[in-house]
Amino acid sequence: HPCRDELGDYFLTVGDWSFRIWRVGTPFPVVASPCGASQITCGRWSPTRPSILFIGTENGYLQIWDLLDRSHEPTFAHSVSQCALTSMEFKLNEGRSKFTHQLLALGDRDGVMHIYELPRVLIKPHEKELRSMERYLERELKRVQYFAARWKVRQRELEELQARMQQDKIDERPEDAGAKGGAQAQGGKVEEANIFADELVFQDAKKQFLKDLEEDEEDGGTEAAK
Repeated sequence: HPCRDELGDYFLTVGDWSFRIWRVGTPFPVVASPCGASQITCGRWSPTRPSILFIGTENGYLQIWDLLDRSHEPTFAHSVSQCALTSMEFKLNEGRSKFTHQLLALGDRDGVMHIYELPRVLIKPHEKELRSMERYLERELKRVQYFAARWKVRQRELEELQARMQQDKIDERPEDAGAKGGAQAQGGKVEEANIFADELVFQDAKKQFLKDLEEDEEDGGTEAAK
């Protein structure tokens, strides 16, 4: 990430039909975009706006994602070429003027370069954007870590249930008329446990989401008051 001091541990990858944001040392993506209608061929962070990504696609579109605005779809998309965009590079002025004038060069598969002057809204960050982006990535990191831990616990519980079921089958006697029904009941317990575990994960995630939403609304009200 261009903000090396605050977000330097995060990096962007693109491939197939989605992009992903990773954190150094974390084996799974912190943010993963939904799969789009066209393959993603290149991508870059905005050099001056912490929350904005520029994404190029196979069908020649430039997508602009503002993750603080929405994370399920691009904020803006523009058709640049009839073929895939394969590279992009920014040209910005030195010093404070980098927030007033910025060029974006896009290269496509046919070897054509397209140069755009970016509007100021895509150059100058709004107040506390960096801190808001830090909090957003921290929340996403905690969310994926929580779900990874929950799935490990659930997998261990399932393995224990399966081991008990296997042991019951070994101990089962042919003359035991009720053994078959008992095994079926045990299978029903496993399915019921799976459903219960899924519900716990969902309810925990719902509580965390509502808590984060309430904190964001309080921060927004505080900034508005200022």
